[in-house]
Amino acid sequence: MSDQQWSAPPVESIKGLGTSWFRRGPSYWARRVLATVLYAIILCIGALLVGGLVMAINKDANSIGRAILWTVVVAVVAVSHYLGFRDMNPRRQQIATPKRRSGATGAGLGAGVAAFGGSALGAGILAIGMFAGVGWFTAMFVYSLTRYPSATELQAVQKMRDWYAQHPEIPDNQRPHQFRRAALGASER
Repeated sequence: MSDQQWSAPPVESIKGLGTSWFRRGPSYWARRVLATVLYAIILCIGALLVGGLVMAINKDANSIGRAILWTVVVAVVAVSHYLGFRDMNPRRQQIATPKRRSGATGAGLGAGVAAFGGSALGAGILAIGMFAGVGWFTAMFVYSLTRYPSATELQAVQKMRDWYAQHPEIPDNQRPHQFRRAALGASER
C-alpha cells in the first residue's frame, strides 16, 4: 500500500515564496534568509538615519530642548514598536488588498519625489515616517525569524493542515514533514 498514489493537495503560490513553503526545502530557506537579511539592512539603515537625525538635533539643543527631544523620541519609538508588533503579527494580520495598499504607497511615493526635488516639507515627512517606522522595521525583522512570518503563509499552512486532516488515508511518508500526523498533533496543542 506504500506505493499507492494519492491525489495531490492544492498548493497555492505565495508572493515571495511561490510554492516552496509547502515542502520547506532549500529554496524556501534561501528565500527566508534573504528576506531576513534585507529586513536587517532596512532596520539598520532606519536606525542609523533616525539616530543621526536625533543626534544632530541633540547637539544644537539646550538642556530643556534635549529633555523634550528625548521624551518625544522615547515616546514615538515606544508607540512605534507597540503598533509595529501589533500590526505585523502574522496571527492577527489581515491580508491587505491592493486597494488598501495603494493609498500609503502613493503618499510615500509623493513624499519621496518631493524630498528628492528639494522640498523641505517632503524631507521632513520622510524623516518623521522613518522615525515612526523603526518599530515596524524591528517587527518585520523579528517576525522574519519566526516559524511562519507572514499572514499569507500562516493561512496557506492552516488550509493545508485542514486538507490533510480531511485526508487521513495519506500515509505520513508521503506527506511533507510539517504536515505529518505528529506535526499536526503538535500544532493543535
